[in-house]
Amino acid sequence: MRRAMTVLFFVVLLVLACENEKKTVDYDTVVTDTVGGADGDTLITDEVADEAADEMSDEAADEPTDDDGGFDPEHPGYNVFFQIMTMEVFGNPMAMAFGLIMKTAREDLETTEEEKPEVDTCVFVAGGDTPTPSCTSKDDCAPEQECLPETDNNGKPVPGTERCVTPNRESLDRGPVIIEGFVGGPATFLYEPNDKVYKLNGTGDGSIDMALLTFNATYELSGEGQDDLAAFSSSVFLPPSLALVSPEPTTGGTLPFPTITINPSADLTIEWAEPNPDGTMDLTVTGEQGSVVCRVKDDGEFVVPADLLSQVQFGVGFNMMANNLILDRKYTEPMTGSSITAGTFNTEEMVMYIINAQP
Repeated sequence: MRRAMTVLFFVVLLVLACENEKKTVDYDTVVTDTVGGADGDTLITDEVADEAADEMSDEAADEPTDDDGGFDPEHPGYNVFFQIMTMEVFGNPMAMAFGLIMKTAREDLETTEEEKPEVDTCVFVAGGDTPTPSCTSKDDCAPEQECLPETDNNGKPVPGTERCVTPNRESLDRGPVIIEGFVGGPATFLYEPNDKVYKLNGTGDGSIDMALLTFNATYELSGEGQDDLAAFSSSVFLPPSLALVSPEPTTGGTLPFPTITINPSADLTIEWAEPNPDGTMDLTVTGEQGSVVCRVKDDGEFVVPADLLSQVQFGVGFNMMANNLILDRKYTEPMTGSSITAGTFNTEEMVMYIINAQP
């Protein structure tokens, strides 16, 4: 079973890597790069830590700041990032929990605005556009920064993504972190030096048993700190367990995974179990070329309009792997503490199924 999951998730990585090269839709690197692993292998890698650091920067940028004019690279403070997440990819569920504790970098404090559709609306994304770099050389950056591109899932530089970043950042060991809310009581997360990532009890591959999760509950995080990191804390809500209801996934097709069948020329009604009406959710329909990206109220049902869906070019045969329905629900709360200058505690639930488009 574990090796079957390994093959499955490497396929997922391949598909999403191709999609990321073709379009500007962000599938969240922490998700796409932490799946995988075989017997004795590790899910959390140096690449995951690097991209989780990017996630830390993105989340920190969502917190309101005036600017980074007062940033002192000699006394930067800390960026603490922890995440609890569930994934159901092609019918295979798994859960993960991990964290990073890093010195804050200047780019963590830069304010950016993420473009998202209005709630209960969608946009069509054609993809293929080359992004615009925010720097061209080190001269455009602060003294401690370099002008570096982002990399894809194969470690290759992505043209046009150059930005000013602080190189050689690593997660640090700053003592145990306690998270309350799991079944069975508080859980201890310890720094694992090989992967430089905080994991449950400091062991394993970053995955956790789904049975440990308490849904529709608030998780409390706390750390006493160590060295120059003072005590810190946060709390975040994990909504009810997310599950796709309609279109109903079926098996027995050309691919060895459950698929959902849709008519790309008609409105697509999507229903999910355990809604959380006080929140919102990202809903994405991807094809071999083009995507429909929606921001929806988490009320259990949404209709993707046919006029947008019909613009997606869906793959056939093996290229059907590029056709995906993705539901992604996230909650984010700031990390607090006298040494904390950036940081968040996140929960995320993602469901992903292959689409069989039948006009």
